[in-house]
Amino acid sequence: IAHCWWGNGVLVDYEAGNWSEALTTYVADYLYKEKRSAQDARAYRQQILRNFATLVKPEQDFALYEFQSRHNPTTKTIGYDKGAMVFHMLRRLMGDDAFWGALRDLYRDRLFKPTSWADMQKAFELRAKRPLGRFFDQWVYRKGAPQFYLVADESRQTGNTWTIEGRIRQQSPVFSFNLNLALQNSDETISKTIQVTDKETHFKMVSDARPLKLRADPDVDIFRKLFPDEIPPAINALKSSRSLLILLADNLEPDMESATRLLLRSLGIKNYTIAQEKAVDQKDLREKDILIVGYPQRKEVFLKLPQQVAIEPQSFTLNQRTYNRPTDVFFGVFGHPHRKDRVTALFLPLSSSHAEEVARKVTHYGKYSYLAFQEGANRAKGFWSTEESPLEHRWRQDNRTTSIIFSTE
Repeated sequence: IAHCWWGNGVLVDYEAGNWSEALTTYVADYLYKEKRSAQDARAYRQQILRNFATLVKPEQDFALYEFQSRHNPTTKTIGYDKGAMVFHMLRRLMGDDAFWGALRDLYRDRLFKPTSWADMQKAFELRAKRPLGRFFDQWVYRKGAPQFYLVADESRQTGNTWTIEGRIRQQSPVFSFNLNLALQNSDETISKTIQVTDKETHFKMVSDARPLKLRADPDVDIFRKLFPDEIPPAINALKSSRSLLILLADNLEPDMESATRLLLRSLGIKNYTIAQEKAVDQKDLREKDILIVGYPQRKEVFLKLPQQVAIEPQSFTLNQRTYNRPTDVFFGVFGHPHRKDRVTALFLPLSSSHAEEVARKVTHYGKYSYLAFQEGANRAKGFWSTEESPLEHRWRQDNRTTSIIFSTE
């Protein structure tokens, strides 16, 4: 329905980039989530950041205006997901009345006319009543995304007043954007918006009660590149693997290898090696992403298994629920035992009865960390928890600050 306005009504000037998929995604898929709840909308935006971090390699990245059509996960992530976030940021910058008014103007003035990003910029500038060149230059005509983190330098108490000073540090390249800060104390949450423009942007906040937590971009409103510690391992990470070792557990049922090959085809994985568990040496385990099929004897592959799951030879427990029927299947992706830039996955059918059926379905759940199936039907899906964030700073009750070290590589 949205395409009746954007793409089929207001036409796309493809030589100047395809904006219609981004706008349609925003006013259809995203807006539906927003109307359901603020929590659903935030989760949708968070998933966009995860998609960009896991599916767009630096060497594959390109500017939004270069997007023409979707033909792989990278083009979808930039043309649809990043584009939707750009419209979200533009809406926040302009305000609702001006943003939706500009879209009405655009439809009225450009119906059945080829329309470019430059034409859209003019429509938004007329409603915003100010130039938007800087916004479009960095979000539409430039590739990449900002990567930034919070540094809380000092908190001082004077009488009943606390003064908190800190910085927002950006990695290169530097972007410019308005950033919300939320300071939670024992009585309330104090909000402040700052303009981030340089590698370091200083800020100061005042509180009438002891500070407990400071969060930058608490509602996930800025398109940015996540740090590795912020990204729960997901099935999509397997899809982008450039070197995958398939580890067939000892005593695996003979027809499980067929299900495994079906799984690989479904995920679109081409660069892989299949080996029996007992034949794999330590070097292969260290240098490649790992997909385990069946229950392995080598316990080292479970070093980074999250606390949300427990694996046994004939059962698994996920989020405190135990699955032990022959038709139950677990699929999960978690940390690599030796390297931060690699992942480990486990495909654990408790029998081969529904293994091939599940193998066909896993690819459709690419954004998730884990899946549980019963009789071929998905019964559970979700993300491993990531408790620490480089955009958050916490104070202990004795007023000393926590010290959290994040990877910036």
